[in-house]
Formats: sequence, structure tokens, C-alpha cells
Amino acid sequence: MIVQRLLHSPGARALLGAGLLALAALAAACSSEPRFAPPDTEISEPELRLELLQMARRAQDARQELIEDGLRNVTLGATFRLQELDGAHALRLQQVVIASGWPGRARVGRDGAEAAFLIASSVEHDPPLQKKLAQALAKAWGARQVEADHYAWMVDLVQLAERGLQVYGTQTAVIDGVFGPLPLANPTQVNQRRAALGLDTLAAYLQRVQLGHRPGRGIPHGR
Repeated sequence: MIVQRLLHSPGARALLGAGLLALAALAAACSSEPRFAPPDTEISEPELRLELLQMARRAQDARQELIEDGLRNVTLGATFRLQELDGAHALRLQQVVIASGWPGRARVGRDGAEAAFLIASSVEHDPPLQKKLAQALAKAWGARQVEADHYAWMVDLVQLAERGLQVYGTQTAVIDGVFGPLPLANPTQVNQRRAALGLDTLAAYLQRVQLGHRPGRGIPHGR
């Protein structure tokens, strides 16, 4: 019963969902040693890229420790400490955004942009801050400096927080034993909206989520 409540709580979504995000997002960026691989293209801000990857790695490590301890041992105190870490990372990202806009691929590379997305997606406990970050990411999507699935994911987080309805179906849950998307606005049009971003159908996406595959280069739940 306790585990079920944890799994279906907003805190658990942030804890486990973002943990899976981190494990996948950093896999391509990190070598087997505690160092980061060089960027796959020339970028303008390598130091910022490294900072973003380091923050994402710290979040990953914190989640991995909790996962290794087992869900039954996760306490509210541990969840709050994780939220503090995520909040600090998100505030740093907000400083970057205010100073120079969203750190997209040209600035920090694909992996750095994924790390920034991870940081932004992990502050569901602070909807106003997450909305500001989502708006900045949306501008970068307009310039095609971020991935479509990252954009869709952030839109859905904000819309769920504000309206209780998502747009693209990226957010999923198991409720009463049934897996599926959280409530959708105009569900009959979701595939049209996804296609407009270059994403595949909701049914195909849900199948991949159930199989453990994620958007982009393995990042959970999108595309």
C-alpha cells in the first residue's frame, strides 16, 4: 500500500521518472570513467556544457542511490533532499536562461541540451519555475535547437500542472493496474498534434514506453 502511494504520487514521478531520464540521457555522454566524453560537434560554450552534465550526473547519482536502497526505504526526507538538489540545479539553469537564453545544441551540444532538459523536467514540485524554463525551451524549439520530444514533454508537464490535461500524451502512469497516458485535451486529435512535431503515434509511443524505450536517444517517455 505504501509503495503504491509512492508510485502514484507527484514526488515519485519526479524521483523515478527523472532518475530514468538521467540514466538514459547521460549514457551516451559519459565514458566508463568518471569523465565526460567530448561533444560530438563543435560548440560555443564547452564550459557550460560540462556544468550541465555535472549537474545532471549529480541528480542521476542521487536517484541511483535511492533506487538501490529500494522503494520501500524511500522516505519523505529523502524525497525533499532530492527536490532541494533539483531545485538548486533548476535555479542555476534559470540564471543561464536569463543571461543568454536556453542552452541549445549549438551552444552546449546534444548531450548538454539533453542535460538541460533533464534539469528542467525534474522540478515538477515548483510549477512556476518549471513553466519559465519550459517557455525558454519552447523558444529554442522554435529555432530547432532542442529535440521535439523534449519540447512535447515540457509542454505536457506545464499543461498538466495548470489544466490537468496534457497535449501530446508524453506523461503516463499505471492507475488501478491499467497503463496509459494521463488525461489528454481533445484526445481524438493527439496524433495530429504529435505528427506536427514529427513524433509518431501515441499508440506507438505507449508501446515503447512499456518496453522501456524512451524518446530521442533513450530519454524516457517522448517521441
